[in-house]
Amino acid sequence: PQQVETAVAWAWVDDHGTLRNLRPDGEQGCRPVSEDAINAHGDVALQCDHAVGVMYRDGTWRRIDNRNVWVSAFNDAASVLVSGQSLDTPTYVFDDEQMRLIEPACPEGSLSCQAFGRDVNNYGEAVGGTYYLSTIGSTTRSLDRALVWRDGETMDVHPAGAFSSVLESINKSGVAIGTYFAQDGGRPRPFVYASDTTVDISELRGVGAALDAALAKSNGAGVRIANSGHILVVAYELSYANPPNAVF
Repeated sequence: PQQVETAVAWAWVDDHGTLRNLRPDGEQGCRPVSEDAINAHGDVALQCDHAVGVMYRDGTWRRIDNRNVWVSAFNDAASVLVSGQSLDTPTYVFDDEQMRLIEPACPEGSLSCQAFGRDVNNYGEAVGGTYYLSTIGSTTRSLDRALVWRDGETMDVHPAGAFSSVLESINKSGVAIGTYFAQDGGRPRPFVYASDTTVDISELRGVGAALDAALAKSNGAGVRIANSGHILVVAYELSYANPPNAVF
């Protein structure tokens, strides 16, 4: 007989230590979207085989979308950042029973483009990027440009001179961090966005030498920023023999 694997998500969702089976009626293959898919109120964002949605603390299931989408982030205000996985599915923030579209910031001359999300803070400000196709010489390339979405408006915050960029994390103060490539085939560099300005993180006081040394040996970088303003950079080489190393 054919073996079928079905994911069942479990989480502690109340103050009494009661373990609830987070499998909404009628849904199959549900799982938390990430390790931080539960917010401060006990609501859990779920990715199911044919839908995405939120299981609220009281056991109420809210199905948000049944298209080819992915939950990118979930905050304490129960806002859900949903990213489309194809050009015919949108990227949006769902909160207060509203779907608020995030429009891409399409570069001039791009062949096609779509917004995607990475993080949303408790004020509903989202970050991510615009994925687009562009012809470089005789080759068509897929590239990204970092974006910030705030008050219903999309802002392109691509660092000056960068080849490709993405914002990955945003805190409650609206300060965001991401990575960019200075040139085609180069190594990723972390950068900070704050007050409509972008800056390479190595320019921050006391950071440059240690960060540059780690990044010189790496071909990948993961970044997060906390509400306190503390920043985590994980430099890694895409190889089974070289696990990631936290920089600071």
